[in-house]
Amino acid sequence: MRGRYVGIRLPGKSRVLTLCEVEVYAAPNLALGKPTVQSAVAWNGFASRATDGCRDPNWGSQCCTHTPAQSNPWLQVDLGTRQVSVQWVVVVNRADCCRERLHGFDVHIGNDANVERNPRCGGHHVIPAGKNKDAINCNGLRGRYVGIRLPGHGRILTICEIEVYAATVNRKRTNEVRDTESQGCGEHQEGDNWVSDETGETKKNCACQQNEEVCFEVICGKDGKEDPIKDQDELWTCQEPADEEEDPASEVQNDGETNAAAEFQDESMEAWMDGYEG
Repeated sequence: MRGRYVGIRLPGKSRVLTLCEVEVYAAPNLALGKPTVQSAVAWNGFASRATDGCRDPNWGSQCCTHTPAQSNPWLQVDLGTRQVSVQWVVVVNRADCCRERLHGFDVHIGNDANVERNPRCGGHHVIPAGKNKDAINCNGLRGRYVGIRLPGHGRILTICEIEVYAATVNRKRTNEVRDTESQGCGEHQEGDNWVSDETGETKKNCACQQNEEVCFEVICGKDGKEDPIKDQDELWTCQEPADEEEDPASEVQNDGETNAAAEFQDESMEAWMDGYEG
């Protein structure tokens, strides 16, 4: 949207409006059409879908990525230059099914092609309830690669779009990076994986990553209705899909969608803001 004035208004009588800061950003999506790679591919959910400009959160739109059930699955975008200062990483989650799969994801930004070796932006992130997208504030963390990683065993990573916006301010506002304090893992040590309370209906694994405990439900199948199974380590995991046809090593980097991405970018910030609540 274009204009000279940006206004905040509370409709209704006897309202009290209090704002501590208003910030306005106008910047291109740096991830759009950039090369992507992920840990493996299932159900033809290629990594290139994460940066093709399609923000449709439904699997049938062919806009979402998909890995098989793995330990610590990841997806990474190559921005092409080492000095990118990242302010915001917008992550679009799947909406028609299995939203819980993305619970407790990590955002890594840096110059190492290995995702987990790069600095982490905040703690373990969760898409807010009732939404299928969130904007993670990374306070100008610099790097060529932006990666999304799911810590833990038997996890499936599905992302419908990743957008990256450069930093436009140099000083930090209070504490903008969420969940930065380590919570500890109790009796467990770094790198441990274990099964959560098995008395409930949900099947949960837990992991200790960077001195933080994160537990997540193991959800299997395209529709999320398949039952998890135990593996040799007595941890919950998913069976391999019977109709898997793609070689996980043959990931598509751009999948022939560069022209479509360029057309999308011409729509500027209007397309980004359409329907976005951030």
